[in-house]
Amino acid sequence: MQDPVPNLREDHAFSKSEPSKRADGENPKSIQVLVADDDEDLLEIYSRALRDNGFEVLLATTGNDAVSRFIEARPEVIILDYRMPQGNGLEAAAQILAMKPSAKIIMLTADGTVLEEAERIGIEIFLEKPISLKRLLESVYTVVKLKPTSAVVSR
Repeated sequence: MQDPVPNLREDHAFSKSEPSKRADGENPKSIQVLVADDDEDLLEIYSRALRDNGFEVLLATTGNDAVSRFIEARPEVIILDYRMPQGNGLEAAAQILAMKPSAKIIMLTADGTVLEEAERIGIEIFLEKPISLKRLLESVYTVVKLKPTSAVVSR
C-alpha cells in the first residue's frame, strides 16, 4: 500500500532543519496537541503533519472523547472539528473552556454558520475547511507563540 501522505514535510509543512522555539525557549516536542475529528483520514494527515514538526499528538474521534482526553492530558493546543458524533466541536470546546478558560482551541469546520457561536464561547482560531496543512500549522504555531525559523513551504 502506498503512503497516503507522501513527502508531507517537504510539500506542506515547516522544515525541521532548524527547530522552532518559543520566547520561553520551549520547543514543539514538549507541546501536546489534541486533534479531534471523526474523519480518520484527516486525523491521520493532521497528526502526521504535527508530529513531523515536532509536536506530541493526542487523538480523539468524538466530542466526548476530546473532552476526556483533555481532562487526562491537559494538552496545550486543542484542534476540534465541528461535526463529530457524541458531542460536536462547539459542545466539546464549551466544556473544555469551562474547565480551563485560557485553553487554546482551533475549530475546523466546513460550516461557516457557527463562527459567531465559536467566537462567543472563546475559541481562539476558526478555520473553514478545506484547509491546507500550512494554514493549520501556522495556526498552531500562532496559538503557542512559536516562531518557525524555517520558511513555510506549500505546493
